This record gives sequence, C-alpha cells and structure tokens, in this order.
Amino acid sequence: MDIAAVEPEFMGDLVGTTIIFGADDAEPFLGVTALESVEIEVDPRTQQLKRLPAARLK
Repeated sequence: MDIAAVEPEFMGDLVGTTIIFGADDAEPFLGVTALESVEIEVDPRTQQLKRLPAARLK
C-alpha cells in the first residue's frame, strides 16, 4: 500500500500524520494517532469526539 505524510485540518487544527491509501472501495477513517496529536479522544459512552483538557505546565 502507498503511504504519505500529510497535514489535514481537523476540528480547526492542523494534524501532522501519516496516511495509508487503501483500496478504492475502502471506507476512510481518521486514526487515533491523528486524533491524539490534536488532543481529541472518542468518548466510549457517547461515541462522540471530545477535546482533552489542556495539561498545565509546571
């Protein structure tokens, strides 16, 4: 399979990630690595995306 490094915009933030090109009839999806890079996670109860709270710097 072909791969590429890309910077798609997701929920207003640029996401630097690697993508893998599947077959023409494959369902596209955004992986957890790309989501975590912009501090977004999937809530397992609601199956909705939510932003993680900002980490405090010491």
